[in-house]
Amino acid sequence: MSVAEVRSLRKITAQRAPDGADEVFIFGCIGDPWAFDVPSFLQWVAYTKPTTIRFVVMSPGGFAFDALNAVDFIKGQGITCYVEIVGECMSAATFFAALAGPDLTEITESGSFGIHKASGPIGDREFTAHVDERMRKLYSSAYGWTEAKMDKLLEGTGTMWLGQDAVDAGIASAIMDQKKVAARNVSVEHFKNTQPIVMSDKKIKVKGKLLNTIALV
Repeated sequence: MSVAEVRSLRKITAQRAPDGADEVFIFGCIGDPWAFDVPSFLQWVAYTKPTTIRFVVMSPGGFAFDALNAVDFIKGQGITCYVEIVGECMSAATFFAALAGPDLTEITESGSFGIHKASGPIGDREFTAHVDERMRKLYSSAYGWTEAKMDKLLEGTGTMWLGQDAVDAGIASAIMDQKKVAARNVSVEHFKNTQPIVMSDKKIKVKGKLLNTIALV
């Protein structure tokens, strides 16, 4: 059966997050305090108790257990998740897209989605085996992939899909409308409780304190 026939049977339809959904950016490495700090995110979820989250993803992946802990917590809270892939969504970042499922995932035309087997310290087979098992369950539940298909997709350096390829593979529901991405309304309310990092020539100012200059990705 072709991919087109499978998509026709599944009747995948693009569904954007409703207005008022809480928006969370997964930019950079998952588990990096300067990018996407999972404990801080989980504290925010526990405190604000969101019912719907729009994840905007541009991430190469990161620490697998951090991503899995976040996914488990979100599932336990019964939160509906939408994912917008605006750049790369690779490795552990794909767990969030799998959690949302293809119906609630969109991708930009130049966006990418990539998977591979878990890697860890040399000799740490228990770690990698656990992660491999968990992500296989996530992918199977989200995309209906068989064990044989996952073996093929995960072997070697893994598999990556770009934009329309990800839609054709049933990973995302649609290519995002660039006009909608660019024209998203951003209100003062959205930023009033944030603490942005202000870059200067030699220092970084965070919450009014000067820190040594570092490289941010």
